[in-house]
Amino acid sequence: RSHCNPSRRLAHGSQMAARKSASQFFQLAIVASLIAWQCWKLEKQDRFSMSEAYGIDSGGVQWPFVVAATIFLMEFLLCFLLLLLLRLMLYFKDPGSGEVLFLSRLREVAEMLACISFFSGVYYVFQVCRKHDDELPMGSASWFRDTREIREGRHMILWTFLAPQQWVMHARLYTKASWREASNLMISTAFTMVFGLCASQVDMSQEHAWIAPHWQVRFFYTLACMCLLTTFVRANRFPMEPAIAKTGRFYLNVKYAIWSCYPLVYALRSFELITPWQEEVLCYSALDLVAKSLSLIASSTGPLFTLFVSTWGHWHVSGGLHDIRVTVSDPTWSVQSVQMDPSTEVGQITGLSSGSDFLREAVGHSEDRRRLLQISKQVDRQLTFMAQKTMIKVDLAGTPVSAECYVSRSLWGSRQLALTLSALPGESFEFHLKDGIEDDAQSLDSFRSHGSDEGSHRTGSTGLEGSQGKGLTAAKVALHQYINQTVAQRGQ
Repeated sequence: RSHCNPSRRLAHGSQMAARKSASQFFQLAIVASLIAWQCWKLEKQDRFSMSEAYGIDSGGVQWPFVVAATIFLMEFLLCFLLLLLLRLMLYFKDPGSGEVLFLSRLREVAEMLACISFFSGVYYVFQVCRKHDDELPMGSASWFRDTREIREGRHMILWTFLAPQQWVMHARLYTKASWREASNLMISTAFTMVFGLCASQVDMSQEHAWIAPHWQVRFFYTLACMCLLTTFVRANRFPMEPAIAKTGRFYLNVKYAIWSCYPLVYALRSFELITPWQEEVLCYSALDLVAKSLSLIASSTGPLFTLFVSTWGHWHVSGGLHDIRVTVSDPTWSVQSVQMDPSTEVGQITGLSSGSDFLREAVGHSEDRRRLLQISKQVDRQLTFMAQKTMIKVDLAGTPVSAECYVSRSLWGSRQLALTLSALPGESFEFHLKDGIEDDAQSLDSFRSHGSDEGSHRTGSTGLEGSQGKGLTAAKVALHQYINQTVAQRGQ
């Protein structure tokens, strides 16, 4: 019985959300503590120059850094231009449209990608400008006893903040994951980088430690691999957006392959199959370029790019003037929001509220429900934001009304519906102009043809004032007046 009580279900959901948030904050606290500990340990490490660390002259060391710095800074410039374009497009879009939802997610990804590209480019520029004989603290931990493997830890600290964003970008572009769900990817990826840093900075000079130093290195390396595997599993569990699922799955598999190369290169260096320069400079720089540039490629190719282009010339259901706009979740069709004239009581007029079932409460006829479901599937198969419309009868606060329903595509778990009322029960409604001259009774279609923003209107039986502006259509006035009349009759 307790599960059937909506208030108890809501309370249970709130408790679960609170527990998840507390768990994430606890994990973040552990990550922050580990980073602080490793930053302190890094300053205690021995100092080495590039020639000592990599056994090669400065020219041979720096050329991969030059290539990486150039590409990352060019990528930052492209992201900056994309952000300007998205800002301009969002300025002219209707705030309630699905295009805005799509473009807003693209802007989130572009902002994260610009941040990654900028700091990566700055880091590699620093490496290029670094003098040949500059000595910096580096770790010297090794898998094997009585050996030292010099590795630079500063870039691992930087990647602890940048690498998790790459997985969030994939989650926000190709899946229906929320920010809270995507943050789990960030945490597991941060743990991967931190444990890798711990493995590279174990003090190999310990003689009386409980665990031998080389076994500590192996332990932290194993933890890093397990956290990376956790990231893979979590990313695979997110439901893909259907329209771009095939491309998203391809890029996800490519990301798996690229990220799996990081621990592989680390192991190859430990077994002396590659040199320190090949690991630290050549392989890691190449992997960083491919892994971080993959997000830009994934954002600008395939179906995702087709959707982006479609926003240039097509208006969504909210782009025009409609009487009622409803956002429902997909595939449950539960109401997320209802938009109408901001001066009216939306819930009282429409009878819809957040969480209610649109198909069950607003669409009374089974044939209309079937038509809505069929059209929604047709729209989802198109890579465009062009909506399709159908005539249905909707129940607004218990009143059946004929309307044109514009159905948008489902995007990240949300679908937009726009209702344009075409007929109301009853005879006709009287409207009075502002100067007090009574207008003749007109049909609703006549109101639509003349518009409602040529002057301020007053109604004889509603409380709506004439100062509501051009957002007040004749259909809205007629609907409000009819509902008020119905309420008055029920009161009598």
